[in-house]
Parts: sequence; structure tokens; C-alpha cells
Amino acid sequence: MSISPRSSFSLPITIGIIMIILVILLGTGWIISTMIAAKELSTMSSLYWWLLVTGSFFLCLILAGTITYLVFSIKVIHLNRQQSNFIDSVTHELKSPLASLKLYTQTLTKYEVSPKEKQKFYLSMMEDIERLDLLINQVLRAGQLETEKNIVIFEETFHLEPLVENAIRSACLCHNVHESHVLRNFPDDRVTFPRIPLEMILRNLIDNAVKYAGIPPKICIDIRWGYRNACIIRISDNGPGIHISLRKKVFRRFFRAGNELERKKTGTGLGLYLVHLYVKLLRGKIRIRTNKLGGTTFHLILPLNVTSKHSLFLKNKQKSVFME
Repeated sequence: MSISPRSSFSLPITIGIIMIILVILLGTGWIISTMIAAKELSTMSSLYWWLLVTGSFFLCLILAGTITYLVFSIKVIHLNRQQSNFIDSVTHELKSPLASLKLYTQTLTKYEVSPKEKQKFYLSMMEDIERLDLLINQVLRAGQLETEKNIVIFEETFHLEPLVENAIRSACLCHNVHESHVLRNFPDDRVTFPRIPLEMILRNLIDNAVKYAGIPPKICIDIRWGYRNACIIRISDNGPGIHISLRKKVFRRFFRAGNELERKKTGTGLGLYLVHLYVKLLRGKIRIRTNKLGGTTFHLILPLNVTSKHSLFLKNKQKSVFME
């Protein structure tokens, strides 16, 4: 007989609920019987009342402890389920591109391939490499941020445009989306900021937007300077959106809605978790909103130091339908 993971997860919860109900029933019966005995036996009524008060106190402690234990058990069960989903998704994310790279390599080695076909093979291999690179970076960064208590971040001065364009190119290559579907609206300024955290934030949010965009995909990236040179970033898509009840949960480690085996989109549940950690580390703010097309808009505010404050040349002056 085989026991499914779902039934094994729900068994401790069922036992805990049954134990709480039994404690409540037993305690209620004991309290009623003690009160009746205290009223009927007047000579020992003070003893019974003392036992009633003392016993009720300890009964409440036992009940509170049982409920607390059940709550922690539920949290551990959910974490184990998310870790199980994470292992399944990582296994799939590693196996698929590796199998694809192996197939292309064997084909190029054993057979004569035309230059056009070679170019197509190389492009597909680059997609697989980008996919593996993103996965490995996510896992490594998550481990570093969790284990290191005092994280030192170094500021660099760099142009914003190549950073955003590289993130767009990587996401579009990974999900086979043409870059023309991504509307850009940002200044080509030199900024002074921790480069790696900003790159990880942009890569994960843009990858998330491209992955979950609708058909045809429409993604908008809008970056501008706000009060006191704060960097305001809006990344929008025309996908199914995120329900309001899940908007805080999506930033949890390993969290992905639904069953891993039934999910159409691949992922590890670490992308938005990393975004949340980096935004918190940089003392920024992030919110999730619903845009006009029903998709998701990630709204970030980061304390960015702009070197060229008045350079407001925009890459794309088209008005985005996602802007609020």
C-alpha cells in the first residue's frame, strides 16, 4: 500500500485537531462534574472550587500548547511541501536543458549540419545555458543571503541601460519571446548603486514578467527618478495577474501556487524571494498591483544615487498602456 505525500502531510493535522477536540470535551466534562460536586458537597466545596480553578488553569495551558504545536506543525508541513516542490522543479529545470544540450552536441559531433541549422542549434544551446545560469545564480544567492548575517554590499558607478538590456535579452532568450514585445522607458544615466543586487532584482522581475505574459505578450519596463533621487521601477505584464490573497505569499521562499506536477510554467520559487531579500537589504519598498490589462505590475522604490541627474533621454517615448 502506498501513501501519497498529500495524505502523509494531512495526517498530523488531523491527529492534532482530534486531540484538541478531545481535550476540550474532557475539560468541559471535568469542569461540569467538579462544579456539581462543589454544590452538592458543601463541606468540601472550597476544595472543589480550588481544584476547579487550578485544573482550569492547567487545562488552558495544555490546550494552548496543543494549538501552538499544531500551528508549528502546519508551518513545517507547508515548508516540507514547498521544499518537495522545489526539488521537483529544480530537477526538471536541470534535466531539460542538459538533455537538450547533450542532444545538440551529439548532433553537431556526429552529423554534417548546414550553417543555417548550426546557427539555430547554437541559439537553442544559448537559451539552455541562460536558463541554467539563472537557476544556479538564484540558488547560490538564496544560500548566501540566508547564511550570511552581515552582508557587505559595494557600490559601483555604471550605466543603467546595459544592465536593463541584458536582463531583457536574457529573459526573452530563455522564454523564446521577441524583444519587440518589451516596451522600454528609462533614462540612460550613470548611477552609483550596488550593481549585483540591482541586476538580480531586474533579472528576476523581468524574467517573471516575460514568463507569465499573455498571448501576444506585452511587457513594459518603466524606470524614472522620484523624490530625493529615489529610483522608481515599474515592471508590468498582461498575464493572468496575482490574486490579492497571494501577493504577500509570493515573496516567501519556495512558494509557488498550485501543484508542481500540474503547473505549466517552470520555476523554483526563489526568484521573487530573492527580490524581496534584496529590496529589504537595500532599504527599498516593493508592492504588487493590478494594471489596466488585468496583469501584474511590480512597483519598486530604491534609494538610487543618480550621477547625471538631468539626463532624461528615454529609450522609447511611447506611452505604455500599463502606466497607472
